[in-house]
Amino acid sequence: MNSEFWNNKKVFITGHSGFKGRWLVHWLLKNQAIVFGFSDTLFADTKFGESFSSIQGDIRNFDLLKEKIDSFQPDVIFHLAAQPLVRESYANPRESFNVNVMGTVNILEISRELNYHHATVIITSDKCYQNDELGMPFNELDPLMGKDPYSNSKSCAELVTYSYLHSFFNDLKLPVVTVRAGNVIGGGDYSDDRIIPDFFRALENKTPLVLRYPQAIRPWQFVLEPLNGYLMLAEKIYEDMSFSGSWNFGPPSENEVTVHELVSELNKKFNNAVDIQIDTSCSQGMVESTYLKLDCEKSINFLKWKPFLNIEQTLDLIAKWYELEKDGEKSLQETYRQIDYFENSISAEN
Repeated sequence: MNSEFWNNKKVFITGHSGFKGRWLVHWLLKNQAIVFGFSDTLFADTKFGESFSSIQGDIRNFDLLKEKIDSFQPDVIFHLAAQPLVRESYANPRESFNVNVMGTVNILEISRELNYHHATVIITSDKCYQNDELGMPFNELDPLMGKDPYSNSKSCAELVTYSYLHSFFNDLKLPVVTVRAGNVIGGGDYSDDRIIPDFFRALENKTPLVLRYPQAIRPWQFVLEPLNGYLMLAEKIYEDMSFSGSWNFGPPSENEVTVHELVSELNKKFNNAVDIQIDTSCSQGMVESTYLKLDCEKSINFLKWKPFLNIEQTLDLIAKWYELEKDGEKSLQETYRQIDYFENSISAEN
């Protein structure tokens, strides 16, 4: 990211209190941006002064969302708010589609009505692709047809954005992009049915960690890797509309390991304290992909983005963050230390 670009830029973030949203807020504030957060839960970290403000709200509440965006007048909008869980989408498919599709429609509708230049970044998912388990990496031109309700809702969000881009945004000369990231992991993720928080809950509670899909291969990446892509892309489209469209952000191939391999490596950092068990029967009735990999050549070649951290570095950062989790001040300091570490990794490569 270009820190000079973000200095005093006004950034509106939906879903700012979620896992990726919190890291994004911290990174932007570190680079002197002015941030407004809109989410269904309040943001726990409050020591930000006048550069950060937020409101609790539902992304489906069009009038409230429009009021806050209109009054804030953002330079950049990041839309992260979503129902992000596959299992929850099976339990409540109607709500999942409502949040993930109509929430995106609301953002795009409000964005196109702003009568000044700004950039909009819609965060979807690598699961938006039609995955026929052929073992091939997906690029941005591959078909969009997720099978489970969550994945399909992200496919729909992609199609909605494509329609708005070609029906409205191009004529208005307003840039908009969608971003599709691999499996994002890092400190501060507390969601259910995600492997890293599940591991640390098992570690704390001294209970077994049950794997439903132990041999599933995922594109694991540290949380700042895709966020770096989102920020770089926002900078680009703000200046050049030709970057509008869809973009993949995934890890190096050596990070694409099975669920079982990932937690086994993490478990070693805690003296194998977690009892890892396998029970595939608890996933019956649900469809999840076995193999998922992204082709990121477009981002690498045209955006000049690339991943920096291998799986060992990623797990080291995660272990360190959770060791300090109980001390709010220290975990916040660790968050900024890890941002510094990542920025230094970028600088060392350039």
